[in-house]
Amino acid sequence: DFIFAHHPMMFHPAKNLDLSVPQNAMYAKLIKHDIVVYAAHTNLDAAANGMNDWLAAALQLNNVQPLIPNADGQTGLGRIGQLTKPQTVKEFATFVRDLFQVKAVRVIANDLQRPIQHIAVLGGDGGDDYPTAIAAG
Repeated sequence: DFIFAHHPMMFHPAKNLDLSVPQNAMYAKLIKHDIVVYAAHTNLDAAANGMNDWLAAALQLNNVQPLIPNADGQTGLGRIGQLTKPQTVKEFATFVRDLFQVKAVRVIANDLQRPIQHIAVLGGDGGDDYPTAIAAG
């Protein structure tokens, strides 16, 4: 009767109702069987103690604030905070790689030796919010 999901099943609206399209066929089956789908992705990202707070804590950020605050000023999308002491881009990338136990991280930087201390994090896409992070320093 009910599916509780993290990621929304619809990132882009259906352009037609052609059921030979697998995505459309799935929508039709959900409707036909009266199944409700609730996605909590953005809610969990914006919530206090949600995804972005988990990421900020894992990255050992201090003085953490919402990057894009909600009206209450305490919650919102993304987080921005500071490392205890500056690290080079390369050092921080290595730390992130090791912390999340991945084989590699993609770094886009002109200078891997540049010291950084002010860090913004936004779980999920976040591509549209890059200017907000730049404006926040």
